[in-house]
Amino acid sequence: MREIIKKNYRDTSYLLHKDASREKRVLTFDTHIGFPMGIIEETIPPGHYYLATNAANKTLVLLLAPLNASNTDTRVDLDFDSDLARQKELHQAAMLQSRLQDVRSWYFPIHQYHRELGITHEAILRFLKQKSFFQQVGLDYKRSVLFYGDTGTGKSSYLHFLTQYLIDEHQAIVLHAHNAATLYSMSTNALPMLRVLADGRLLVIVIEELSNLDKKYHPALLNLLDHAVLRDNLLCLMTTNSPELLPENIIDRPSRVDILAEVDAEGYQPGFIQAWYHYITGKSFPESWNGHSFMAAGLSPAYLKELFILTEVEEISVDAAWKRLKKRRVLLQSGFTKPSV
Repeated sequence: MREIIKKNYRDTSYLLHKDASREKRVLTFDTHIGFPMGIIEETIPPGHYYLATNAANKTLVLLLAPLNASNTDTRVDLDFDSDLARQKELHQAAMLQSRLQDVRSWYFPIHQYHRELGITHEAILRFLKQKSFFQQVGLDYKRSVLFYGDTGTGKSSYLHFLTQYLIDEHQAIVLHAHNAATLYSMSTNALPMLRVLADGRLLVIVIEELSNLDKKYHPALLNLLDHAVLRDNLLCLMTTNSPELLPENIIDRPSRVDILAEVDAEGYQPGFIQAWYHYITGKSFPESWNGHSFMAAGLSPAYLKELFILTEVEEISVDAAWKRLKKRRVLLQSGFTKPSV
């Protein structure tokens, strides 16, 4: 097997070096592709990836390795960074991947109970089946979705399920941007190189909580959404709790954000609360709770989960649990200030 494989794409030229003795691959220039030990395929395997920066400010593109009984060492040997903090970051990433890989076994199908999520889910599946249409009419085969709504409504859980589904069923490369620095790296060298190494397969970019992005990084986000080499086999999935904080030039064009999907607590359909209770507790929904005021309060899945846990773990009545949650909501809405007497 060749030791050096040269790849070129437009103005991007780099060398891919395979070190057989360490069973890893390192991309020279200023971007490094690091894989867990034992992965020696010529193409990037499907899976979750994330970007990190080493002490020399070089970008690392790392595969999140699943934890299992036969592979408990999740460190990636990159030879040039012994920073213990980054080793810890790799371990945390691997633990996340372990949960993501098994997400389809524990995920509650919230998209089947939420109207807007259900519509968006079906739209994504249709997009994946219509590649030939985009090719025939000469359109870029790409789509971008922004999920917005209050915290605790199920956006992240659904994304975890969807991305693992795309990996399992479509051999997708899922790249996570978990902070502004990684987003900037994506919009420069790392992503075009991954686009080449992905070799025509579906590339999924996940950016959570856009509204936390500092304004100085907005050009990087625009560059990512408009990138000339990212116009084929691309699905961009984004979330935010505060869409009103996003600049209009990011969300006002369908070519940048094609679908705006509101994930609100009020969007859950009849039967959700009962099914959610059974999922959380393993029990049938108490008949005596039907018609209780909390059911019409528009509680998010996170609040409902807390209410169910209070009744089970603390063994208090649903009235007492609901009273406690109402007090919490009032406190948050008032900005933790007590009403004047």
